[in-house]
Amino acid sequence: MTAKQIRRLTGYPVFYIGASMFVYFLVTAGIYPYLDGGADQFALSGLLSGVYLKVLYAILCLLIAAVAQFILIGGTHGNELRLSSIFSLAYFGVLGASMVALMIYAGVHSAPIIILTAITPLALCVGEAALYLIRLLRANRETKEEDKASKASSLKQ
Repeated sequence: MTAKQIRRLTGYPVFYIGASMFVYFLVTAGIYPYLDGGADQFALSGLLSGVYLKVLYAILCLLIAAVAQFILIGGTHGNELRLSSIFSLAYFGVLGASMVALMIYAGVHSAPIIILTAITPLALCVGEAALYLIRLLRANRETKEEDKASKASSLKQ
């Protein structure tokens, strides 16, 4: 295996784990005010560990996911592009559907903070799904061009 293949091989799990942890930390920060934590829940130490640090961890995870997506994985072509696009569409589709379900649940139970913290992961999911849809269309176009080129070269021979 080459260094580029190893970099990509490690980039995919880092990207998906970073995106998952971003969503996890934001959602748990939004749920924190609704937990029964006693008198210390809204004290400085409770808010520091329950909200502030989780938002910082979420930002860190988002940066790690972005570095993995754009630097470690980089530009892909052919079947790898198609397979990663299909998997990412499914992954971010399920994650986005989970955020919509969480927002509906929070709306039913009058929890506006959870709705606000679920908007950012939902926007991330929609953006990533749009990006990977464009990449999937590009992969399909590349495959069609390769097929036409191979047919043309076989006809000439």
